[in-house]
Amino acid sequence: MSIRLGIWAIAGLMLIATELRADILRVESVSISPGSGIFSVGVFLQANTTVMLGGYDIPLNFGAPGPSALPSGFTFVGVNNSIFISGSTLALDNPDPTNLGDIVVHDATTSFPPSFPSIPGGTEARLFDLRFNAGSVAPPASFSINPIVVGHIFFNLNDSTAQPIPVTGVIDGSVTVVPEPGGLMAVGLFSCLAFARKRHRV
Repeated sequence: MSIRLGIWAIAGLMLIATELRADILRVESVSISPGSGIFSVGVFLQANTTVMLGGYDIPLNFGAPGPSALPSGFTFVGVNNSIFISGSTLALDNPDPTNLGDIVVHDATTSFPPSFPSIPGGTEARLFDLRFNAGSVAPPASFSINPIVVGHIFFNLNDSTAQPIPVTGVIDGSVTVVPEPGGLMAVGLFSCLAFARKRHRV
């Protein structure tokens, strides 16, 4: 009986340990108006336990799998606002040299002494921002943004001891162009007038 209890206890501890490392990489989903110009999309780490971040290499794919062009009118501008404020070396491979995605974003602290951002357990921190331009895009238009954490040789998240931070979940993001409220009202008014005119003729 005691052996069985011991096995259950070990299994329980393994389950707790697994849950404590359920870190999630999330890309923001944003809606923009036509002619918005340059806008940002955040990439976040949701930490289940406290993490002292040491560095990251995040491959990302825009739209269709593999290297692909953005929908007409969209352009990728670059990255900014890294979580590493002190000694940031924020850079990117554009295009992704592996051809598995579109870009790979890199950063780590180079300050001395090193400055490692702390992400408390149960919270989410912005790692960096992606920047796009939608100067001439009209609705409907959209594309997805997907982190490539499986099968990409450059994907890496590590803590202040250079140990890997396992990511057990990914939340893809997206960009969607939506009509402006005034445009929606105009469409609605036009539809009502057309319907009233049709009823009047009958």
